[in-house]
Amino acid sequence: MDLKNLKMPNLKKFDKKLVARFTLVSIAIVVLVIAIIIIKIIIGDHVSYSKVEDKMIKAAKEYFSEDEKGIEKFKKLGDKEISVTTDTLIEEGYLSSLEKITPNKDDECTGKVVVKMNNGYTLYTPYLDCKKAYKSKPLSEVITADIVESGNGLYKMGDDYVFRGEVTNNYVSFANKNWLILRVHGDGRIRLLELTKREKIKWDDRYNIEVGRNLGINDFNVSRIKDELIALYENNEEFSDTERGYITPYDLCIGKRDIDETNNDGTAECSTVVENWLIGLIQANEYAIPSLDANCKNITDASCNNYNYLVDVDGSYWSITPSADRTDRVYKCNPQPFFTSASGYAGIRAVVEIDASAVYVSGDGTEDNPYTFK
Repeated sequence: MDLKNLKMPNLKKFDKKLVARFTLVSIAIVVLVIAIIIIKIIIGDHVSYSKVEDKMIKAAKEYFSEDEKGIEKFKKLGDKEISVTTDTLIEEGYLSSLEKITPNKDDECTGKVVVKMNNGYTLYTPYLDCKKAYKSKPLSEVITADIVESGNGLYKMGDDYVFRGEVTNNYVSFANKNWLILRVHGDGRIRLLELTKREKIKWDDRYNIEVGRNLGINDFNVSRIKDELIALYENNEEFSDTERGYITPYDLCIGKRDIDETNNDGTAECSTVVENWLIGLIQANEYAIPSLDANCKNITDASCNNYNYLVDVDGSYWSITPSADRTDRVYKCNPQPFFTSASGYAGIRAVVEIDASAVYVSGDGTEDNPYTFK
Protein backbone atom coordinates (compact mmCIF):
# COMPACT_ATOMS: atom_id res chain seq x y z
CA MET A 1 0.00 0.00 0.00
CA ASP A 2 1.29 3.43 -0.98
CA LEU A 3 0.98 5.34 2.26
CA LYS A 4 2.29 8.51 0.64
CA ASN A 5 -0.66 8.67 -1.79
CA LEU A 6 -3.28 7.65 0.83
CA LYS A 7 -5.85 10.48 1.23
CA MET A 8 -6.96 11.28 4.79
CA PRO A 9 -10.52 12.51 5.41
CA ASN A 10 -11.03 16.22 5.99
CA LEU A 11 -11.49 16.18 9.76
CA LYS A 12 -12.22 19.89 9.96
CA LYS A 13 -15.08 19.50 7.47
CA PHE A 14 -16.35 16.44 9.36
CA ASP A 15 -16.22 18.27 12.72
CA LYS A 16 -18.17 21.21 11.32
CA LYS A 17 -20.96 18.91 10.07
CA LEU A 18 -21.12 17.12 13.43
CA VAL A 19 -21.28 20.39 15.35
CA ALA A 20 -24.00 21.67 13.03
CA ARG A 21 -26.13 18.55 13.53
CA PHE A 22 -25.60 18.62 17.30
CA THR A 23 -26.60 22.28 17.38
CA LEU A 24 -29.80 21.61 15.42
CA VAL A 25 -30.76 18.72 17.70
CA SER A 26 -30.06 20.83 20.81
CA ILE A 27 -32.19 23.68 19.48
CA ALA A 28 -35.01 21.26 18.69
CA ILE A 29 -34.90 19.82 22.23
CA VAL A 30 -34.92 23.30 23.79
CA VAL A 31 -37.86 24.35 21.60
CA LEU A 32 -39.76 21.18 22.55
CA VAL A 33 -39.16 21.71 26.28
CA ILE A 34 -40.26 25.35 26.01
CA ALA A 35 -43.37 24.26 24.10
CA ILE A 36 -44.24 21.70 26.79
CA ILE A 37 -43.79 24.29 29.52
CA ILE A 38 -45.98 26.79 27.67
CA ILE A 39 -48.67 24.17 27.09
CA LYS A 40 -48.61 23.20 30.79
CA ILE A 41 -48.89 26.85 31.78
CA ILE A 42 -51.82 27.38 29.44
CA ILE A 43 -53.80 24.15 29.91
CA GLY A 44 -52.28 22.87 33.15
CA ASP A 45 -50.78 19.56 34.22
CA HIS A 46 -53.88 17.40 34.68
CA VAL A 47 -53.49 14.36 36.95
CA SER A 48 -55.79 11.92 38.72
CA TYR A 49 -57.84 13.05 41.71
CA SER A 50 -55.66 10.91 43.96
CA LYS A 51 -52.55 12.66 42.63
CA VAL A 52 -54.26 16.02 43.25
CA GLU A 53 -54.71 14.97 46.88
CA ASP A 54 -50.99 14.10 47.01
CA LYS A 55 -50.14 17.56 45.67
CA MET A 56 -52.37 19.09 48.35
CA ILE A 57 -50.50 17.20 51.08
CA LYS A 58 -47.12 18.24 49.68
CA ALA A 59 -48.24 21.86 49.47
CA ALA A 60 -49.58 21.84 53.04
CA LYS A 61 -46.32 20.42 54.39
CA GLU A 62 -44.36 23.18 52.65
CA TYR A 63 -46.83 25.83 53.79
CA PHE A 64 -46.69 24.88 57.46
CA SER A 65 -42.92 24.32 57.48
CA GLU A 66 -42.14 27.70 55.92
CA ASP A 67 -44.87 29.87 57.42
CA GLU A 68 -43.88 31.20 60.86
CA LYS A 69 -47.47 31.41 62.04
CA GLY A 70 -47.96 27.86 60.81
CA ILE A 71 -45.02 26.66 62.89
CA GLU A 72 -46.43 28.36 65.97
CA LYS A 73 -49.77 26.66 65.35
CA PHE A 74 -47.99 23.32 65.22
CA LYS A 75 -46.30 23.96 68.55
CA LYS A 76 -49.69 24.60 70.14
CA LEU A 77 -51.48 21.83 68.26
CA GLY A 78 -51.46 19.04 70.84
CA ASP A 79 -54.42 16.76 70.16
CA LYS A 80 -56.32 19.41 68.22
CA GLU A 81 -56.60 19.88 64.49
CA ILE A 82 -55.69 22.74 62.20
CA SER A 83 -56.36 23.07 58.49
CA VAL A 84 -55.46 25.07 55.42
CA THR A 85 -57.69 25.53 52.38
CA THR A 86 -56.61 24.97 48.80
CA ASP A 87 -57.45 28.63 48.13
CA THR A 88 -54.80 29.68 50.65
CA LEU A 89 -52.26 27.21 49.25
CA ILE A 90 -52.91 28.52 45.74
CA GLU A 91 -52.75 32.19 46.77
CA GLU A 92 -49.48 31.60 48.62
CA GLY A 93 -47.95 29.86 45.61
CA TYR A 94 -47.69 26.34 47.07
CA LEU A 95 -50.29 24.75 44.80
CA SER A 96 -51.38 25.22 41.18
CA SER A 97 -54.96 26.25 40.48
CA LEU A 98 -57.20 23.20 40.84
CA GLU A 99 -58.73 23.66 37.39
CA LYS A 100 -55.24 23.24 35.94
CA ILE A 101 -54.42 19.96 37.70
CA THR A 102 -57.71 18.08 38.17
CA PRO A 103 -58.53 15.47 35.48
CA ASN A 104 -61.19 17.65 33.85
CA LYS A 105 -60.67 21.36 33.27
CA ASP A 106 -64.39 21.97 33.89
CA ASP A 107 -64.24 20.46 37.40
CA GLU A 108 -65.44 22.84 40.07
CA CYS A 109 -63.33 21.80 43.03
CA THR A 110 -62.60 23.05 46.51
CA GLY A 111 -60.47 21.46 49.18
CA LYS A 112 -58.54 21.60 52.39
CA VAL A 113 -55.84 19.72 54.24
CA VAL A 114 -56.46 18.87 57.89
CA VAL A 115 -53.42 18.45 60.11
CA LYS A 116 -53.40 16.66 63.45
CA MET A 117 -50.95 15.01 65.79
CA ASN A 118 -51.10 11.34 66.75
CA ASN A 119 -48.85 10.66 69.71
CA GLY A 120 -46.26 13.15 68.47
CA TYR A 121 -46.46 12.21 64.77
CA THR A 122 -48.08 14.44 62.18
CA LEU A 123 -50.98 13.28 60.01
CA TYR A 124 -51.96 15.25 56.90
CA THR A 125 -55.40 14.44 55.51
CA PRO A 126 -56.59 15.88 52.15
CA TYR A 127 -60.24 16.56 51.45
CA LEU A 128 -61.04 17.28 47.81
CA ASP A 129 -64.61 18.06 46.74
CA CYS A 130 -65.33 18.20 43.00
CA LYS A 131 -69.10 17.92 43.38
CA LYS A 132 -70.46 14.98 41.33
CA ALA A 133 -67.10 14.22 39.71
CA TYR A 134 -65.18 13.21 42.84
CA LYS A 135 -65.13 13.58 46.60
CA SER A 136 -62.52 12.32 49.07
CA LYS A 137 -63.96 9.56 51.25
CA PRO A 138 -62.80 8.29 54.64
CA LEU A 139 -61.74 4.64 54.41
CA SER A 140 -64.18 3.83 57.21
CA GLU A 141 -67.05 5.12 55.07
CA VAL A 142 -66.07 2.86 52.16
CA ILE A 143 -65.71 -0.22 54.41
CA THR A 144 -69.09 0.30 56.09
CA ALA A 145 -71.02 0.94 52.87
CA ASP A 146 -72.54 -2.56 52.90
CA ILE A 147 -74.05 -3.94 56.12
CA VAL A 148 -75.62 -7.38 56.45
CA GLU A 149 -77.98 -8.94 58.97
CA SER A 150 -77.22 -12.57 58.13
CA GLY A 151 -74.54 -14.62 56.40
CA ASN A 152 -70.99 -13.51 55.78
CA GLY A 153 -70.27 -9.81 55.96
CA LEU A 154 -70.09 -6.68 58.09
CA TYR A 155 -72.51 -6.51 61.02
CA LYS A 156 -73.66 -3.53 63.07
CA MET A 157 -72.95 -4.47 66.69
CA GLY A 158 -73.70 -1.69 69.14
CA ASP A 159 -71.76 1.36 67.97
CA ASP A 160 -69.26 -0.72 65.98
CA TYR A 161 -69.19 -2.54 62.65
CA VAL A 162 -67.72 -6.06 62.91
CA PHE A 163 -66.69 -8.54 60.20
CA ARG A 164 -68.20 -11.98 60.77
CA GLY A 165 -68.30 -15.29 58.96
CA GLU A 166 -66.05 -16.49 56.15
CA VAL A 167 -65.51 -13.01 54.75
CA THR A 168 -62.89 -12.34 52.09
CA ASN A 169 -63.15 -8.55 51.76
CA ASN A 170 -61.57 -7.29 54.98
CA TYR A 171 -57.95 -6.91 53.86
CA VAL A 172 -56.06 -3.64 54.02
CA SER A 173 -52.48 -2.78 53.07
CA PHE A 174 -50.55 -0.73 55.62
CA ALA A 175 -46.83 -0.33 56.36
CA ASN A 176 -45.97 -2.64 53.43
CA LYS A 177 -47.94 -5.50 54.98
CA ASN A 178 -51.41 -7.00 54.71
CA TRP A 179 -53.74 -6.70 57.70
CA LEU A 180 -57.22 -7.96 58.50
CA ILE A 181 -59.92 -5.47 59.48
CA LEU A 182 -61.47 -6.75 62.72
CA ARG A 183 -63.93 -3.91 63.16
CA VAL A 184 -64.69 -0.27 62.46
CA HIS A 185 -65.56 1.75 65.54
CA GLY A 186 -68.51 4.09 65.52
CA ASP A 187 -66.20 7.09 65.49
CA GLY A 188 -64.45 5.79 62.34
CA ARG A 189 -61.30 4.26 63.88
CA ILE A 190 -60.34 1.01 62.14
CA ARG A 191 -59.02 -1.95 64.16
CA LEU A 192 -56.48 -4.10 62.31
CA LEU A 193 -54.80 -7.47 62.91
CA GLU A 194 -51.42 -7.94 61.24
CA LEU A 195 -50.91 -11.03 59.07
CA THR A 196 -47.09 -11.02 59.09
CA LYS A 197 -45.60 -14.19 60.55
CA ARG A 198 -42.86 -13.41 63.03
CA GLU A 199 -40.34 -15.39 65.03
CA LYS A 200 -42.00 -17.12 67.97
CA ILE A 201 -41.24 -15.66 71.39
CA LYS A 202 -42.29 -16.06 75.02
CA TRP A 203 -45.14 -13.97 76.44
CA ASP A 204 -43.19 -13.84 79.69
CA ASP A 205 -40.51 -15.96 81.38
CA ARG A 206 -40.08 -14.45 84.83
CA TYR A 207 -40.03 -16.48 88.03
CA ASN A 208 -43.57 -16.93 89.32
CA ILE A 209 -43.62 -17.25 93.09
CA GLU A 210 -47.10 -18.84 93.09
CA VAL A 211 -45.97 -21.82 90.98
CA GLY A 212 -42.35 -21.77 92.11
CA ARG A 213 -40.89 -21.86 88.59
CA ASN A 214 -39.83 -19.57 85.73
CA LEU A 215 -43.12 -20.02 83.90
CA GLY A 216 -43.86 -16.32 83.57
CA ILE A 217 -46.24 -13.83 85.16
CA ASN A 218 -49.38 -13.04 83.18
CA ASP A 219 -49.50 -9.36 84.13
CA PHE A 220 -49.09 -7.35 80.92
CA ASN A 221 -47.64 -4.35 82.73
CA VAL A 222 -44.54 -6.30 83.81
CA SER A 223 -44.37 -8.75 80.91
CA ARG A 224 -41.77 -9.41 78.23
CA ILE A 225 -44.49 -9.12 75.59
CA LYS A 226 -45.03 -5.48 76.54
CA ASP A 227 -41.35 -4.75 75.83
CA GLU A 228 -41.58 -6.60 72.51
CA LEU A 229 -44.59 -4.56 71.40
CA ILE A 230 -42.94 -1.26 72.28
CA ALA A 231 -39.81 -2.28 70.37
CA LEU A 232 -41.95 -3.30 67.38
CA TYR A 233 -43.70 0.07 67.27
CA GLU A 234 -40.42 1.99 67.55
CA ASN A 235 -38.65 -0.10 64.88
CA ASN A 236 -38.13 2.13 61.83
CA GLU A 237 -37.99 -0.93 59.58
CA GLU A 238 -41.54 -1.78 60.64
CA PHE A 239 -43.14 1.68 60.65
CA SER A 240 -42.10 5.02 59.19
CA ASP A 241 -42.96 8.29 60.93
CA THR A 242 -45.67 8.85 58.32
CA GLU A 243 -47.20 5.45 59.09
CA ARG A 244 -47.02 6.08 62.83
CA GLY A 245 -49.05 9.22 62.15
CA TYR A 246 -51.99 6.99 61.19
CA ILE A 247 -51.78 4.85 64.35
CA THR A 248 -54.12 6.31 66.92
CA PRO A 249 -54.04 5.53 70.68
CA TYR A 250 -56.70 3.25 72.15
CA ASP A 251 -57.55 1.54 75.43
CA LEU A 252 -55.72 -1.78 75.54
CA CYS A 253 -57.88 -4.40 77.27
CA ILE A 254 -55.71 -6.58 79.52
CA GLY A 255 -58.36 -8.04 81.84
CA LYS A 256 -58.15 -11.73 82.80
CA ARG A 257 -60.60 -14.30 81.41
CA ASP A 258 -61.90 -17.36 83.23
CA ILE A 259 -61.72 -20.69 81.39
CA ASP A 260 -65.50 -21.16 81.84
CA GLU A 261 -66.44 -17.66 80.63
CA THR A 262 -69.12 -17.66 77.92
CA ASN A 263 -69.65 -13.92 77.58
CA ASN A 264 -67.76 -12.88 74.46
CA ASP A 265 -68.59 -9.18 74.37
CA GLY A 266 -65.26 -8.22 75.95
CA THR A 267 -66.57 -7.53 79.45
CA ALA A 268 -63.93 -9.77 81.05
CA GLU A 269 -61.10 -8.68 78.74
CA CYS A 270 -61.83 -4.98 79.19
CA SER A 271 -62.32 -5.12 82.96
CA THR A 272 -58.76 -3.75 83.11
CA VAL A 273 -57.33 -1.38 80.50
CA VAL A 274 -54.14 0.49 79.73
CA GLU A 275 -55.15 3.87 78.36
CA ASN A 276 -53.65 5.52 75.27
CA TRP A 277 -51.83 2.42 74.02
CA LEU A 278 -50.55 2.24 70.44
CA ILE A 279 -49.87 -1.37 69.52
CA GLY A 280 -51.27 -4.50 71.11
CA LEU A 281 -52.46 -8.05 70.41
CA ILE A 282 -55.83 -9.62 69.72
CA GLN A 283 -58.17 -10.14 72.69
CA ALA A 284 -59.25 -13.74 73.33
CA ASN A 285 -62.93 -12.90 72.84
CA GLU A 286 -62.19 -11.37 69.44
CA TYR A 287 -61.67 -14.86 68.03
CA ALA A 288 -65.19 -15.95 68.94
CA ILE A 289 -67.02 -12.84 67.74
CA PRO A 290 -66.59 -13.52 63.98
CA SER A 291 -68.01 -17.07 64.24
CA LEU A 292 -71.58 -17.41 62.97
CA ASP A 293 -72.03 -20.79 64.66
CA ALA A 294 -74.65 -20.55 67.43
CA ASN A 295 -72.76 -23.25 69.36
CA CYS A 296 -69.72 -20.99 69.75
CA LYS A 297 -70.13 -19.93 73.37
CA ASN A 298 -66.84 -20.54 75.15
CA ILE A 299 -63.84 -19.44 73.07
CA THR A 300 -62.39 -22.95 73.39
CA ASP A 301 -65.48 -24.55 71.77
CA ALA A 302 -64.54 -26.25 68.52
CA SER A 303 -67.65 -24.70 66.98
CA CYS A 304 -65.96 -21.31 67.12
CA ASN A 305 -63.84 -22.43 64.17
CA ASN A 306 -66.95 -22.68 62.00
CA TYR A 307 -67.90 -19.81 59.68
CA ASN A 308 -64.99 -17.78 61.02
CA TYR A 309 -62.42 -16.08 58.78
CA LEU A 310 -59.83 -16.11 61.58
CA VAL A 311 -59.48 -19.89 61.34
CA ASP A 312 -57.46 -19.34 58.17
CA VAL A 313 -54.82 -17.19 59.88
CA ASP A 314 -51.73 -19.38 59.67
CA GLY A 315 -49.57 -20.26 62.67
CA SER A 316 -49.89 -19.77 66.42
CA TYR A 317 -49.85 -16.25 67.88
CA TRP A 318 -50.31 -14.70 71.29
CA SER A 319 -53.44 -12.93 72.51
CA ILE A 320 -53.22 -10.07 74.99
CA THR A 321 -55.54 -11.91 77.40
CA PRO A 322 -54.26 -13.56 80.61
CA SER A 323 -55.99 -16.52 82.23
CA ALA A 324 -57.90 -15.84 85.44
CA ASP A 325 -57.32 -19.44 86.56
CA ARG A 326 -53.54 -19.36 86.91
CA THR A 327 -51.07 -16.49 87.09
CA ASP A 328 -48.65 -18.18 84.69
CA ARG A 329 -51.17 -18.84 81.90
CA VAL A 330 -52.11 -16.75 78.84
CA TYR A 331 -54.44 -17.41 75.92
CA LYS A 332 -52.83 -17.99 72.56
CA CYS A 333 -54.43 -18.70 69.18
CA ASN A 334 -53.48 -21.84 67.27
CA PRO A 335 -55.68 -20.77 65.50
CA GLN A 336 -58.36 -21.21 68.20
CA PRO A 337 -57.59 -19.67 71.63
CA PHE A 338 -56.55 -21.91 74.51
CA PHE A 339 -54.67 -21.05 77.66
CA THR A 340 -51.07 -22.11 77.97
CA SER A 341 -47.89 -21.28 79.84
CA ALA A 342 -46.70 -17.71 79.36
CA SER A 343 -43.19 -19.15 78.99
CA GLY A 344 -44.23 -21.09 75.89
CA TYR A 345 -43.67 -19.85 72.36
CA ALA A 346 -45.97 -18.16 69.84
CA GLY A 347 -45.74 -15.38 67.29
CA ILE A 348 -46.68 -11.72 67.55
CA ARG A 349 -49.44 -10.46 65.29
CA ALA A 350 -49.77 -6.78 66.07
CA VAL A 351 -53.12 -5.04 66.53
CA VAL A 352 -53.31 -1.32 65.79
CA GLU A 353 -56.11 1.16 65.27
CA ILE A 354 -56.01 3.52 62.30
CA ASP A 355 -57.18 7.11 62.65
CA ALA A 356 -60.69 7.86 61.43
CA SER A 357 -59.40 10.51 59.04
CA ALA A 358 -57.60 7.99 56.78
CA VAL A 359 -58.77 8.66 53.20
CA TYR A 360 -59.62 5.81 50.81
CA VAL A 361 -57.32 5.45 47.79
CA SER A 362 -58.05 2.11 46.11
CA GLY A 363 -58.92 -1.57 46.50
CA ASP A 364 -61.99 -3.69 47.16
CA GLY A 365 -60.77 -5.32 50.37
CA THR A 366 -59.84 -8.68 48.86
CA GLU A 367 -56.47 -10.30 49.53
CA ASP A 368 -55.29 -9.63 45.97
CA ASN A 369 -56.68 -6.09 45.95
CA PRO A 370 -56.62 -4.83 49.55
CA TYR A 371 -57.85 -1.42 50.59
CA THR A 372 -55.18 1.30 50.52
CA PHE A 373 -55.42 4.71 52.14
CA LYS A 374 -53.61 8.00 52.69
